[in-house]
Order: sequence, then structure tokens, then C-alpha cells
Amino acid sequence: QELTASAIAFGRRFAFDESHAHQVMRHALAVFDQLTELHALGNGDRRILVAAALLHDVGAYISFKRHHKHSQYLILQAELDGLSSSETELAATVARYHRKSEPTPHHEEFVALKPTDQERVVKLAAILRLADALDREHAERVRTIRIARKDDAVILNLDGTGDLLLEKWALTRKAAMFEDVFKVRVKVRDSRDA
Repeated sequence: QELTASAIAFGRRFAFDESHAHQVMRHALAVFDQLTELHALGNGDRRILVAAALLHDVGAYISFKRHHKHSQYLILQAELDGLSSSETELAATVARYHRKSEPTPHHEEFVALKPTDQERVVKLAAILRLADALDREHAERVRTIRIARKDDAVILNLDGTGDLLLEKWALTRKAAMFEDVFKVRVKVRDSRDA
């Protein structure tokens, strides 16, 4: 709770889209909490995800173009209650990868992390990408996500308002990293699908 309040206060300094940030955090935690067996991450990772989800777009204050990189820079400057400086660094790196390219050997900040931390970042960024896709238009149309596992697939059952076509399209575009990291296929359904 203090971490959430601290991250929101930081985000407000940069005029972030608070309702979108909350929505992405809710979706990210829904995915995280329903797939604990798949990702095998702990409570500390969940806190890192909270900070990254709330602040993933904060860099748009500097410029929307390349805002993922600006978000990383700004979060690195934040003092977030409930996160150590090393955890804040991980949250900044997770936010960096919420869009565009995945980590590569050319990304110095990522390569500088311990291999175990690199793995944590990649898993959390993959979750964050799905959560961000679920609110693609910042319209908060997806209300709840129920996740089922079947064979090598993760099935996201969405409930919300409207046809959710854009959200489903965004999910199919942003699922690649998740599928690659967790060796599963992502399928999307909504309450209207038979």
C-alpha cells in the first residue's frame, strides 16, 4: 500500500495517466497471481511489478517517442517506499521493456544485471506487456481476467464492456515475449465467445 501511494505520488509529478496506470497494475497482478506456478516468482517480484506497472508510461512526460527509455531513466531517480534501490533498478528495467524491443546483449543496463535478475526482469516485463495490451486504448474496457492453463496454452478469458476487439488484437501482438519466455501459447477469449 505504501509502495502504491509512493509510486502514484511520483507519477503525478510527471502528469502520468493515473487511471491507465491503475488498470495496468490490476491486470498485471491478475496475471501474476493466477500464474504463480508458471513464473515461480516471489512476493518481492510482485512489488517490483507493482512499481513497474504503475510507472511504465511515466517517461511520456519527456516524450512519447521512446517513452519506455525515458520511463526507465525517471524510475531510476525515484525513491519508492517499500523498494530497495536494487529493486527500484529492476522495476525501472521492467518498465523499459514494456514495449518495443526485448532485452539484447547491446543493452548495457540489462547485461549489467546478475543472470538471476535478468531472468526476473524478462518474466516481469513479459507479464507487463500483456497487462498493458489489455488497456491498449486507455479506455478501461477489460474488467476482469480469468486465466486457464490447457496443455501448452495459457487462455486469457476477458470480461468487460464492448467487443474488446482492439484489446484482443493488442494481446496477440504483444504476447510474443510472454510465449517465448514461458514456452506457452497465449489464447484470448471474451465472455461473448462461444
